[in-house]
Amino acid sequence: MDRYRDFTEMSDDIKLTVRSMYADGNTGILEVSLSGTHTGPFLDYEPTGRRFHIESCIVLQFEGDKIVHHTTYFEAATLLRNLGLLDVSGTRAEAA
Repeated sequence: MDRYRDFTEMSDDIKLTVRSMYADGNTGILEVSLSGTHTGPFLDYEPTGRRFHIESCIVLQFEGDKIVHHTTYFEAATLLRNLGLLDVSGTRAEAA
């Protein structure tokens, strides 16, 4: 799960909270919250020292007990706003 590794590398105090889980056949869905402090590099951005909080959804495909594919959705604009890297004038912080 490369995206989760990106988050653990960008924050030494990352907290992942599973808000809900769903399963049907060979598909699983996790709704999660991620929060922490931007203390390490993320993508091409150097650490800002700012706190962040985002919501994310992970869709997993299974074959037997193995994950064979996953897709992660997260609020990139909200994350960048939390880190002070994106300014969208005239909007609420959570509505980037």
